[in-house]
Amino acid sequence: MNAKAVLEALLSVMDGKTGRCDPSLDTIAKRSRLSRRTVVRQLDVLRAQNIINWVRRTVKTGNAPGEGPQRQQTSNSYFIDMLQLPIEIVRTLRQKLGGKLREKVRHLHGSGAVPSRMAIKAERLLKGVTSALTSGGGREQAERRSLVGGTAMSRLAHMYGDDAEALRQHEEMLSSFSVPSASAKLALYPVLRTRREKD
Repeated sequence: MNAKAVLEALLSVMDGKTGRCDPSLDTIAKRSRLSRRTVVRQLDVLRAQNIINWVRRTVKTGNAPGEGPQRQQTSNSYFIDMLQLPIEIVRTLRQKLGGKLREKVRHLHGSGAVPSRMAIKAERLLKGVTSALTSGGGREQAERRSLVGGTAMSRLAHMYGDDAEALRQHEEMLSSFSVPSASAKLALYPVLRTRREKD
């Protein structure tokens, strides 16, 4: 219940348009009516469950060079990592928001720098989710239907466009699966035999 109170406190201060969420621990404690230490523990629980994550932020202190620390820590910037959310939550979001989940602005800017690999993965996921939820027909859907009967190369060209590096990684991944798996070699999945074959 404490983790839920902390999550509700975070969501209550989140800016719905930009996704910015950077309250101090004291603000979260006040809104959730929990102690500061309990808030820290519950944030760790939410992070372990892959529901939220955060980026540590710092600000300049204004000290002259050589006169003490140049930066000091300020409040964390919290965010929901769509790639790491448990699948049950993602399914519920798709069911509840369905047609309402439309992205009007392509790039939402949060307050802190998200690690680059996470930002790239999150952007790809959001593009996939929003296009799946908002596609109502038209030319794009006709193109997708034509890809079904197309060649593998035409589908890859559609998926990756001009991103040669992503296409190379995809082909590298496929080539690693061409070798039979260990379970296939060891016959861990034997063919069912009838009673006559056993005798």
